[in-house]
Amino acid sequence: MTSILNLIRLTEQVSSEMTVQWTKAMPYDLGVSEALVLAALRNGPEKSSVLAAQYGYTKAAITHIASKLVTLGAIERISSAEDKRIVKLTLTAHGRHILEEAQQIGVALREQLFEGLTEQERLAYETIQRKMLTQLQQMNE
Repeated sequence: MTSILNLIRLTEQVSSEMTVQWTKAMPYDLGVSEALVLAALRNGPEKSSVLAAQYGYTKAAITHIASKLVTLGAIERISSAEDKRIVKLTLTAHGRHILEEAQQIGVALREQLFEGLTEQERLAYETIQRKMLTQLQQMNE
């Protein structure tokens, strides 16, 4: 019988290895945290504090991520016309391009990963994932 601890370790190993492979494939010095911020800004400009709360980052961490993305030309800091103290982060055209590329790389890696499974294994995996997602959602109720 497989222990829950072994399942947890294996899940974390797969996730970690996917992140490593994605990072290696990226042509930019970008990590998952930066990609998450780019994805959030796809919906429009946002304050750093809102992004920090959304992803559970400290304000210092978001500031560091934003600085890296500004240097890369992926985002810009825009001051509010009404109140110069309010600064929002906004995605640039280059940032959209980087995000699209990051997503394409992620999809390609996952396709490669799942190609190694039979149709029956994919169906079983989907069933398990749906069941686990339902359990997680019920925990929040």
